[in-house]
Amino acid sequence: PVVEPVRLPPESIPPEHQAGWLVLDGDVPEFTRRVPLVEAIKSREAQISRVYVNARRNEALVAMAVPLLDRVGQVQGVVAGEISLREVQRIVSDVVVGRVGHAYLIDESGHAIAHPRFDAVIAGESLAGNGIVERAVLSPEPETVEFEGKDGVPQLGAHAPVYWGGWTLIVQQPAADAFRPVTEMAQRAAYILVVALIASLALGALYVRSLVRPLRSVMDGMRRIVDGQFDHRLAASSGDEVGELAT
Repeated sequence: PVVEPVRLPPESIPPEHQAGWLVLDGDVPEFTRRVPLVEAIKSREAQISRVYVNARRNEALVAMAVPLLDRVGQVQGVVAGEISLREVQRIVSDVVVGRVGHAYLIDESGHAIAHPRFDAVIAGESLAGNGIVERAVLSPEPETVEFEGKDGVPQLGAHAPVYWGGWTLIVQQPAADAFRPVTEMAQRAAYILVVALIASLALGALYVRSLVRPLRSVMDGMRRIVDGQFDHRLAASSGDEVGELAT
């Protein structure tokens, strides 16, 4: 450090705030240890650490180092900062996909950075056993993947890299839930088709009946005439071929 940090002494902080988001003396060594100082100096570019957890504040954090370059590109210093992922965790936890789908953020090795189950972040849990996580670690390109979840349920998911290198956002949900609108549409289409078929059959039956009735009347009249009932008259009730035959 160029200068010593100036902080409020712990005894001056009200007890109800000491368990909050404030940085206390005990937090500084962990932050200092996490700063990617050497990487920032060597690369001359901003670097970000792996995610670590402050148990007292119950939040995930990253340390960032930004080199300060002079006019000829030489590193004159490094500005280091600690960034809370509390807001990232809140946003990811609020994402709801379908009925039971969810989103989460992983690092380049498949460990949870932000997850609806915050205990997975606290424990630094590896999600590498998940089919889409394995794909995301191997392939940084955005893609949609069908895979089988740990419970054997088919899943549909998508992954894409985010701004900081190595971080990937994943969204997944059960395939049945994802395809539910299509399934319901197909069911409605099948229902409409059955109704239309029944209606067509009913209309067809009425049409055939309208043809058969006058034909039967003509055939009955022809039999009477054959039997010698020459006074029988056929009623030509229609103007089609059947009516013409009756005439």
